[in-house]
Amino acid sequence: MRSLISQILFLLASYVAAAPQGTAPVGDGKQKGDGGLSSFLEGLGLPKMSGFVYPPEYLKSEGTGKFPAHFYSEPTLPKHTIFAPKNLPAGTKTPILVWGEGACMNNGLEKGPLLLQLASQGVTILANGVLPADKQPPAFATMTSTGQTLKENMMAQAIDWAEKQKSTEKWAHLDTSRIAAAGQSCGGLETLVMATDKRVKSLGIFNSGSAIASGGVSTAFLPLPNNGSVPDGSKINVPTFFFLGGAMDVATAKNHKDYEAMPEGVPAWAADYKTGGHGGTYNELNAGSYGVLGSHWLKYVLLGDKESAEFFKQDKATGEGWLNLKKKNLEKIAVV
Repeated sequence: MRSLISQILFLLASYVAAAPQGTAPVGDGKQKGDGGLSSFLEGLGLPKMSGFVYPPEYLKSEGTGKFPAHFYSEPTLPKHTIFAPKNLPAGTKTPILVWGEGACMNNGLEKGPLLLQLASQGVTILANGVLPADKQPPAFATMTSTGQTLKENMMAQAIDWAEKQKSTEKWAHLDTSRIAAAGQSCGGLETLVMATDKRVKSLGIFNSGSAIASGGVSTAFLPLPNNGSVPDGSKINVPTFFFLGGAMDVATAKNHKDYEAMPEGVPAWAADYKTGGHGGTYNELNAGSYGVLGSHWLKYVLLGDKESAEFFKQDKATGEGWLNLKKKNLEKIAVV
């Protein structure tokens, strides 16, 4: 049985990066409402955390891809935050990524550095969670006050919205024939729920997996999406890439089992980041190594990029610090 502290760390790890740049909270993060999780930790004798979960200036990055990216809110999709290329050549169509945040937090900037990086590859991202009014990263002092995105299937709602809006002039660039779903931690469970949605062509599981929903973490402490009914790997029938944290990850130590359980013939890839842990490199500029691999994944499965295909086929992820690489049936993913 996991200890209470392990379950608390599971939630915290969605916000604290394991990388050297993220060893301490940054910024002043002064917001009203201090008294949530940070006060709870203090009451347990653990240090009180303050500041932002990543430097606010990281949100000024446009990513490193060919299409400088930004983020914004959209009145017709008020429960989500959009990350997208700033300018697209006339007639360009963008594939779509629907994204679930760590801890299923209702904050569209929870993984801001990663999503800017992914959007700069030429992808429109519909992220669960509202855009904060101050457009600042989550603050430790108030990060539990935003609530969660568990009452509805917000990924499916985002796809419904895209299918409706693509016929309008403003959103004519959306290509609903190329949709992927991804998320981190609890957001990865929201992603697994989408495994049965025929509109989704690929899944990205970031520091997550069905083991969380099958007894890995108390659902009384951390409610789960879809009333706790989360498919395991045996229900996945689209190319799926697992970006995991290894034995040091309190949530995903056992989640290579989803890779192993996938039906025969379905393309899949899995690996653990070298330093382990649940926080990855999400809080680095452009999300560090996770940003590099996430970009290659989207370019491979949604854009058919040959270079990104070879990145995974030739195990080049080892050069980015990834271990325990596994792959199968990747030749079935089309490239151009």
